[in-house]
Amino acid sequence: MTAAGLRLLPAGEERLADVVAFVAAAQAQPERHVSFVGVDAGTLRHEFSEVEKWGDRLLVAIDGGDLVGALLADIDEEMRRVWWIGPWATDEDAAIELLSVARSRLGTLFDEEELAPDSRNEPLRSVARRLGFVEDTPSSVLSKVDLAADGSSSTEPMTPADAGTVAELHDAIFVGTHTPGAKLVAAERTRIRVARVDGTTAGYIAFEVQSDGAGYIDYLGVSPGARRRGLARALVADACRELAGEGVPAVHLTVRADAPGALDLYRSLGFVDERVVVPCRFGFTLG
Repeated sequence: MTAAGLRLLPAGEERLADVVAFVAAAQAQPERHVSFVGVDAGTLRHEFSEVEKWGDRLLVAIDGGDLVGALLADIDEEMRRVWWIGPWATDEDAAIELLSVARSRLGTLFDEEELAPDSRNEPLRSVARRLGFVEDTPSSVLSKVDLAADGSSSTEPMTPADAGTVAELHDAIFVGTHTPGAKLVAAERTRIRVARVDGTTAGYIAFEVQSDGAGYIDYLGVSPGARRRGLARALVADACRELAGEGVPAVHLTVRADAPGALDLYRSLGFVDERVVVPCRFGFTLG
């Protein structure tokens, strides 16, 4: 039963513009910001429409005639995991109603759930706790602008012969992540560069150009026996160089707060801290 006067229903194409404006205003405020999507309206509209079956999985809360909440479910039915994009709501009760109704509507499709509020988004963190989500290790969001396009590369684009090794290395380093190795190397939008030691693939970086035109580094991995040789630094520098050569203005990434070495690497390459995200998980943990 929803709160008196509050209607919850799929957004549909006719409400998309209003939802995007509502979400963009919320995303600009640290105390309402969530991860998984951007900030500006154009980017949000594109990202929402890219989510499978978004018209049915974008839920809105209407109080009288006013839009007071929105929540989008991005579901990987193979993994049986949902990434809740949002909820953005004017109060905690509306957020809980959105999540409760969405769980009821879509719960046969997933067993695992994740929310990703900004660390300053205490209302959503409170909602997560009230619903039984557990906070996992936070991640820092970093960005770099004024990418250097000059210089020479010491790494190479992944070839089909590298794919199996990259997939195995990825699965060994990022256990339980949302993108298994086989899926990563096959993703159309993802670019992968590799670093070699004595002709053997020993490290990789996966990155892409997002819908807002910015670059995003999704994964960086080096095999244990090849670490402390500068491979990670070379991979990051070459990915940034490749993107800069195409006019990409900035690159973003996230790093777990318990990985000081990785944080130091990115900061030494000119990345600066933007915010901290606190993953809230239900039914699984990544530690």
